[in-house]
Amino acid sequence: MLFIHGGSYMEGTGNMFDASVLAAYGNVIVVSMNYRLGVLGTASPWLAVTRGMPPLPPCAPPPAPPYRGHAMGFSDTQL
Repeated sequence: MLFIHGGSYMEGTGNMFDASVLAAYGNVIVVSMNYRLGVLGTASPWLAVTRGMPPLPPCAPPPAPPYRGHAMGFSDTQL
């Protein structure tokens, strides 16, 4: 079994979960890895829309790039 921990792009590591219990009861080999947990977080344009710009009306598509003057998803990064 492959366990990919994303941490909601903010915190945590894959080894904070004890996979030995899952391996023992499920009779499987558990491989754990971290995904996008670096100091720069993620450069997702969707995060720029949801965190760096004013809220959009329901069902409205995100504005087209470029997102000038906005966080481009780095607003979740705490250096």
